[in-house]
Amino acid sequence: MLPLFAFLHAGVVIDASALNRLLAEPVTLGITIGLLFGKPLGVLAGVWLGIRLGFAIRLDDLSRRNLLGLGLLSGIGFTMSTFIANLAFNPTSTTLESAKLAIVVSAIAAVIAYIVLRFRSKEPCD
Repeated sequence: MLPLFAFLHAGVVIDASALNRLLAEPVTLGITIGLLFGKPLGVLAGVWLGIRLGFAIRLDDLSRRNLLGLGLLSGIGFTMSTFIANLAFNPTSTTLESAKLAIVVSAIAAVIAYIVLRFRSKEPCD
């Protein structure tokens, strides 16, 4: 419920100029790439390292595709990302608005994760 609250109260106006900023400003590119690729990659690397070092075991029925879907779910970052953006940027700056827009766009990670997990095979794969 809290992510839905954060999403609805982020105060982001999505229009053509906002979407142009999404592709043009380094802050929005960094946040978008970090949430869509960095967080899932970090989760998958942590799982891999934990298994390799013997701190964790991978269950037989947990496929790599399932792990990928779970890693992608970590890319959804509304509450803490918005909190950190509010601390990092001036409240009256357009940079904060751009950061919030990039955070809202991280909802794409949920859509990608849904697709990966929805259309996975029922059999475990290695």
